[in-house]
Amino acid sequence: MQDAHTAAAANEVASQKIRYQSDTSSRDGSTELDNSGNVEIVRFKQPSVVGSGEGSLFGLYEDTTRQGRRTQETSRRVDPTIFKRLRELEDENERLRERESAWEVPKPPPLPSYRPLVLHNFVEDSRISGTYLDDPQWQQGAHGPELSAGRSLRNIEDYLDRHPEVIYILHKDYDINRRFDDSEVVDKDGVFRTPKPFRESISLTSDLLLDAMEIFFKSIPDFDFYFPQFRVEDEIAAPYLPFYYALPYLEVAMAPLEELHRKLVRILTNSILNSHGEDYTKAKNLFDRGRVSQRYMQYLIRPGDVLVEGSGPMKQAFVAKSWLTEHTRGNGGVRREDYADEPYTMKSRREKGSKIGAPEIMYFVFSWSVKAWQWSYNGSFHQSSARRSIYMKVTFENDEVDIKDLNVFPLMYADRKIRQELELRGKMFWKCRFKHIVSYTGSQDDGLIFNDARHMIDTATYNKLHIGKLQSIEAAVDRPADITPERMAVNDPIVGNDLLLFPPKMMGYNLHAKRWYELYVDQMKDVDWNTQAFKTLVMAEDTKELILALVENQLEAKKSTDLISGKGSGLIVLLHGGPGTGKTFTAESVAEIAKKPLYRITCGEVGTDPLIVEKRLTAILHLGKIWDCVVLLDEADVFLEERDLRDVHRNALVSVFLHVLEYYDGILILTSNLVGAFDEAFKSRIQLVLHYKDLNEPQRRKVWRNFINRLKELGEAIDSEDLEDHLAMLGKEELNGRQIRNAITTARQLAKYKKRPLCYDHLKHVITVSSQFEQYMKDLKGGQTDRERKKLDEI
Repeated sequence: MQDAHTAAAANEVASQKIRYQSDTSSRDGSTELDNSGNVEIVRFKQPSVVGSGEGSLFGLYEDTTRQGRRTQETSRRVDPTIFKRLRELEDENERLRERESAWEVPKPPPLPSYRPLVLHNFVEDSRISGTYLDDPQWQQGAHGPELSAGRSLRNIEDYLDRHPEVIYILHKDYDINRRFDDSEVVDKDGVFRTPKPFRESISLTSDLLLDAMEIFFKSIPDFDFYFPQFRVEDEIAAPYLPFYYALPYLEVAMAPLEELHRKLVRILTNSILNSHGEDYTKAKNLFDRGRVSQRYMQYLIRPGDVLVEGSGPMKQAFVAKSWLTEHTRGNGGVRREDYADEPYTMKSRREKGSKIGAPEIMYFVFSWSVKAWQWSYNGSFHQSSARRSIYMKVTFENDEVDIKDLNVFPLMYADRKIRQELELRGKMFWKCRFKHIVSYTGSQDDGLIFNDARHMIDTATYNKLHIGKLQSIEAAVDRPADITPERMAVNDPIVGNDLLLFPPKMMGYNLHAKRWYELYVDQMKDVDWNTQAFKTLVMAEDTKELILALVENQLEAKKSTDLISGKGSGLIVLLHGGPGTGKTFTAESVAEIAKKPLYRITCGEVGTDPLIVEKRLTAILHLGKIWDCVVLLDEADVFLEERDLRDVHRNALVSVFLHVLEYYDGILILTSNLVGAFDEAFKSRIQLVLHYKDLNEPQRRKVWRNFINRLKELGEAIDSEDLEDHLAMLGKEELNGRQIRNAITTARQLAKYKKRPLCYDHLKHVITVSSQFEQYMKDLKGGQTDRERKKLDEI
């Protein structure tokens, strides 16, 4: 009804072109007449009605509940009957206003002035002994400077109940037990400094702010990853790392907030930025320059960062699982009476070389810790967690250091070479996750030095042989985070940062020393197989062709031709002949062309007791099988001799050996110096028997030439032209292959000593000296050499 009256009045006024003017001094309105008796001006006070405002009566009045009373004035010349009608409408409107006042919405109260509450806590023996509203100050006490503050707060909850405008508490903690240096309390002018809290934190008290911050942090990308334990209800400690991380996303996180929530969040974030924003900016600028100081270390490492510890082959990479936690801070002595930027000194110790009485420069040592993980491996991969400690040693408390000079630092600040080395380590480690033959160059703690030494990496086999150590490894790993067996079966290594996290060491079996060693993965490399070595064998070509055929067929064979599966499916070769005729070199060359490890053993390692022999041979051949080796059993004479009814011990040895060979399905090469008969039972088990005669002159020349060519390939300093010119003379020297190799090795050392390229004179010198011993041995044996005596025995 009110709307109908309003519309009618508005139409009337519009048709008469009425102008009105409100008057603040009159509630009911008044009129003035012109000289002609017509009403010229109507003055009335704006009515206070529900729904008044823009679009209300005549579209001229504003809402008084928000704006207060305001006058509006307009004037017109009107007909007296119109004024009467207007008065009637106003009276009707007043009656409606009184009727509607019963349900009029009350005016909302003004918004409170939201603020934080700053509490200064005095901490004594790790407990709060007093809480104050006023800033603390130093005062001189009976035993030195003491802290004091005004307006002690008895009950925080009661205070908060009486002050709903408080939305969060800023806690500042002061250690009143600590003894302070004068320089920390008084400045150079003798004026007390402003006390500094040792700890600061914030706790949110307003439900509105708690709800707002919940929404705010949910809008921050990856916030739960970087702060998995974070709850807005918990106390947030300075330097307020959640806000430091959120800094680049402030506007994004503000977007979903309502206006009031946004206002509250801005009060909090502005307060934090006012107190710590400068530190946030300085930290970023420092990090951009690859520098850091102890003040900004807490910002340096985030969860998920790859960290590097150590250097060289011992370096390790980890992934951080937490932010840094400050552990300790300290110094190495007593401070002098100094101020500000003067260094610390020590009273009792001096640097080496300094004069007596000269003070040693003091230094600060700061330390932090971070939770981190890396891969551990005991046949399968697990995440192994550990806490890493980080140290900083500086002369002045706020000195800057290079980030990469820290003992643990983020990989992003390391040289590119470090990441490349870690990637290469990861790829090599992945190759060695099952069984892998490697070439290793490095030294051991016992002084042993390896130079391209062949090692078999087989963690599963090592663990079986060292059960106790395996159990300790298993106890140290976190089980749930394995690399799945399905992923391990894939030859391609894992990618990304996970590739950088493999341990720096693995256990490897030295095939020459027959021992397990702890090896640095960085010093391993794939074996460079010398497939050309077989071509240099001094042997008839048809014999070499036969050996090649047997080896290649063995490599391609999938099943044994024997009716019993797994029985007699190996390749067994017997090489017999005098020393230095090429037997061992043949076995080595076969392993190279087959690209298999050579596992060399001697009869002395196996023993002569039948029970021990069987056990050791079985173990040796088992390793040879699982590692896919070419097994070389050197000097196997004792096992090959023909059995005799009068020698039960020998018969037992031969029987054991025959039994073991019967079920071996790999490549086994036997060497022997015997020329006479061997037990007939071996004839059916040995596929190939080769006899090596003593080298003749052309063969010796070829051996010399092979060695000289090898020295050229290695880039050795040799006079190749001189050596080639004297090949004929060298071939006349009655030396076997081993003696030729020894002569060259000794001559090389002689040439290096004289700082000259290796030439014929060096070789001749070595051969002459060595022949003196040969002549001595010949004289002892009645003027006969070993070769001559052997020929007589054959006759």
